Amino acid sequence: MRKHFRKFVQLCGSCRGGSKSKIKRKKRRRVEGYTMRTMVALLVLVALAGSVFAADSTLVVKAEVRVRGEADGRDFESRTPLLGYSLLRTRLGVEMRPSANVTGFIQIQDSRRMGGELVPAPGAMTSQPHFLDLHQGYLQLDKFLAEALSVRIGRMEMSYGSQRVVGADEWNNIGRAFDGLLFRYSSGGHTVDLFASNVVSTVVPPEPVSPSSVRQSPDVGFLFSGLWYELTEISSVRLAGYLFHEWDKLQDQLSRGTIGFFADGSLGDLLYNGEVAYQGGQRYNTGVSAFMVVGSLGCTLGENRRAFVRAGYQYFSGTEPGDLTDRTFEPVFHTAHDLAGGMDYFSNPASSTSRRGLQDIFLSVRPMHGEEFSMTVAFHHFLLSKPWSGERGLGEELDVSGRYSAWNSAALEFGISAFSPNDVMKSWYNSTGLGLWGYLAVRMWFPSTSF
Repeated sequence: MRKHFRKFVQLCGSCRGGSKSKIKRKKRRRVEGYTMRTMVALLVLVALAGSVFAADSTLVVKAEVRVRGEADGRDFESRTPLLGYSLLRTRLGVEMRPSANVTGFIQIQDSRRMGGELVPAPGAMTSQPHFLDLHQGYLQLDKFLAEALSVRIGRMEMSYGSQRVVGADEWNNIGRAFDGLLFRYSSGGHTVDLFASNVVSTVVPPEPVSPSSVRQSPDVGFLFSGLWYELTEISSVRLAGYLFHEWDKLQDQLSRGTIGFFADGSLGDLLYNGEVAYQGGQRYNTGVSAFMVVGSLGCTLGENRRAFVRAGYQYFSGTEPGDLTDRTFEPVFHTAHDLAGGMDYFSNPASSTSRRGLQDIFLSVRPMHGEEFSMTVAFHHFLLSKPWSGERGLGEELDVSGRYSAWNSAALEFGISAFSPNDVMKSWYNSTGLGLWGYLAVRMWFPSTSF
């Protein structure tokens, strides 16, 4: 089988650029070997998972492929050509339910920049970058010690509320997952999540085992834990409260907590959304006192309640020079894209504003939202929370995005954005040009299928 596969790859290589040198052929063989091993491993995984199942067991396969091309002119230089690149993300997941109240999930992900698999230079240590990784892999036990309690352990995605503080960052070509333990209690219209995750671990298992190798070594990793409560018995509104804590144990560089409240709902044709959060603790031996306030109001348009117009305001606090307290609100594990505009200049409202904080006054309109086509237009006016050289103006951004799907399992997604810089951005980047950016994506998903 490998012999035929190698001939096929060589034929494809000759179609792209003719014959290759002996050195390149040898390197390609190593690439093929890696690819072949990966394919075989995945096939064996699925085969074994299916073979051990009893007659009443369930195997659910989930798959997704996403290709996104971007034209990037966010350098404020209209005379320079757009930077073009394409990203590919492939996910294959298998959910196993060998018995009642027991679930296992394995999701493999390959994330790469298309055209990025260049043959390495002579003497390189590896044949190619290893793009394949485990995105999620966890075991879940329902009715754990109590009827309404479940526990999930392993690598998992976590998203809460608006994802301004904790999110899966789905736009990113890799995304985000956490290694940890999550307890969920859900009963009587109330849901409570309690989790602890090891974001960075410095403890390694002993090898070989000896009395000296098993002694506790200093753990200077990074722990992230939290509590989320949501009231689920009211159908027209989501109400939730949360408490998250970040602990970087390397010389106690960070010990910071975030407490907040979230609401999102509707009252007839009226739409409303709000979130407030406060951060306290220590960062680099400096006290932290920061906050975030977000609010919006809108209404549905016509009979299609999924079309709307919405206006809102969000404020991320910042720090002035000379302030002995860190007053910059910093969401570390948030979903970054579209947090404040689709161009992502301010995807991190702390670092992207030199810790001055961010204000965003926005208007969003979705004039149409049908089964096959939807489009959204958004306008943003950005300001610093704390001035830079006496100025606050960052700029204005216009975003147009849409989605077209005439198929049950595929969709075309597109977006185009323009940013006009104001005084602060002109000073930071020494340019007065218009920032431009756009994308076109194709996404295919395999509907969850049970066997």
